[in-house]
Amino acid sequence: MLLTPDGHYDRAAVMIEAHRQFRLMRRHGWSFGRCLSFAWAKAREQRSRVRASSLTVYYPRQKAALVL
Repeated sequence: MLLTPDGHYDRAAVMIEAHRQFRLMRRHGWSFGRCLSFAWAKAREQRSRVRASSLTVYYPRQKAALVL
């Protein structure tokens, strides 16, 4: 997780993720800057998913009552 529990970006985790990605992708020609950009994009995506899931409210359907 690239976020802290309060929802802020964990910069150290982003750097660690960028370095991990760089070690995997440097043989394919990726620069560290590209890996860092990729890690930040991943962090932004995680943050948007966390915010979207916290805004989603579940309202169960009520069964329609047949009134005669």
